[in-house]
Amino acid sequence: MGHNRTALFFAATGPFWMHVYVALYSVLVNTPDADFDVYVVGDDPDPRFLDNLPFLETLKPGMRISVAPVPEAVSATLPAWERHAPAVFYKIAAAEVVPESVETVLYLDGDTVAVDSIARLLATPLGGHVFGGVPERQPRAARRLARLGLPAETPYLNSGVLLMDMTRWREAAMWQRCVAFVRENRNRLTCPEQEFLTTAFRGQWQPLAPRYNFMQQYVTEALQGADVGPPVIVHFTVEKPWQYGATTPGLLALRQDLTPTGTLNPYMRYYWTYLARTPCCAPVVADYRRRAESGDAATQALLGSLYVQGVVVERDPAAAAHWFHRAAEQGVAGAQYELGMMYRHGVGVPHDSTAAEAWLERAVSGDPAAGESGPVTPGAS
Repeated sequence: MGHNRTALFFAATGPFWMHVYVALYSVLVNTPDADFDVYVVGDDPDPRFLDNLPFLETLKPGMRISVAPVPEAVSATLPAWERHAPAVFYKIAAAEVVPESVETVLYLDGDTVAVDSIARLLATPLGGHVFGGVPERQPRAARRLARLGLPAETPYLNSGVLLMDMTRWREAAMWQRCVAFVRENRNRLTCPEQEFLTTAFRGQWQPLAPRYNFMQQYVTEALQGADVGPPVIVHFTVEKPWQYGATTPGLLALRQDLTPTGTLNPYMRYYWTYLARTPCCAPVVADYRRRAESGDAATQALLGSLYVQGVVVERDPAAAAHWFHRAAEQGVAGAQYELGMMYRHGVGVPHDSTAAEAWLERAVSGDPAAGESGPVTPGAS
């Protein structure tokens, strides 16, 4: 049993156990001035998560971190949903997980990091509402609202960050209502748990400032000069730091197709910075290396980018070129672009204009064929 009336709540599954670890670390190092306990629910915890919990506990003496399986009452009634992992529903089961003594819960998705203190967020009054959250912007919200049969002006909730009044949450029987809603409306739903909250509590939830759920759309607006920040919690809704996309800003610019959804999130560096400060960093990087060596193209490209950044591994342009080359040979356009630029500037490989233009051409055209044969020859950085 926790002894704080305020709690953080996470749901984890598969590789997200490590991402939850980083998210929790980011909150703890940025919020020394608030007391809370932590509850993480999920099946098959990653041993690396469990083994390194003592490190997190040292960051806030007196804090309790509870890791528990999904309650039977939840797993037995979990809606069947093929498009998402069951963990997307666990946030709705907060009342079934946290003790009744807890009055306020802040739920965070595993693909978030805090970049500032959450103390003010935890103290935000909800005005008698069951929960507070940040709405998504149009046009994606408009399409989803249309599927739900709701007016276009209806605020569409993003449920990646939820501040819950647990007394009202319990009174509302949220889990039971969500299960019934999903079963009745499954053919209209895209993101079932947040569309349940959007529909069932239309006009009855407290909007929070964008800075508390700084999604890609708000990052894009900020880059364009809009006053929507600075962020407190960054939510990687489009591009994930641990996923190497098929495009990069440079490649998109080369294709003259630099769009908001293709602009890399400058806050992704925080994820790697936080991971590098934890004891989980070395085993996570070792896992990336094993996957890259086994031939996973996306991980090869990711490892190349990590050697360029020099945050979780020592900066090594030659190693970056090696991994970009292996990914480029498998048709990863972003890696083809990066390798082409390295040949153009002689970074990590010898300067070679012919190889540079060949790889850049394939990156731009989308042709998966390799730009050259043979391995990369290491060069000066």
